[in-house]
Amino acid sequence: MDGYLGNALRRRFLGAGGAAVAGTLGAGLIGAVPVARAQALSGPVPEVNKLTVTVVTDSYHHAFEPSRKIGDLQVQRFAFALSKDLPGRTLQNEWGLAMHFESARGDETRRVLMDFAYTSETLLNNMALLKIDPSQIDA
Repeated sequence: MDGYLGNALRRRFLGAGGAAVAGTLGAGLIGAVPVARAQALSGPVPEVNKLTVTVVTDSYHHAFEPSRKIGDLQVQRFAFALSKDLPGRTLQNEWGLAMHFESARGDETRRVLMDFAYTSETLLNNMALLKIDPSQIDA
């Protein structure tokens, strides 16, 4: 099958295969754990008033690049003021990627952590510096 339908079926097959492998590995390592699958939307895609995306862990960090605005997008960099005194902690980089998403719609706020970071030490260090409270994460 060519086109959109063929690609959709291929993604569904690969997604199901990946979920089965991950579920089997997880069950073997930590006991039987149910695998949750995302459900298809049954209406329009929800719109939000504000979305904040924070890169928590990545393989690099542009410590000296300034914050700036690009069109309607505000890019805020996390950095320390230059000083002869070393900070107590700094952002750590390593292989992997972790991102924190915070969306707001009206008076409702949701927080999601997508974590493919390499070590928990780096992830937790960076979350503390970026003031991301793990107890406030929804998913």
